[in-house]
Amino acid sequence: MTTRETNPAGIDGRDSHAGRRVLVTGAANGIGRAIALGFARRG
Repeated sequence: MTTRETNPAGIDGRDSHAGRRVLVTGAANGIGRAIALGFARRG
């Protein structure tokens, strides 16, 4: 897998949302799903 596939939104290196809540709409598939999964991995 490439970095783009495992980190499609490029959020792994950012802490700008630490301690905050994030609402991702359209997370059933596509880019929304990738973003939601990225935030979920970060905790």
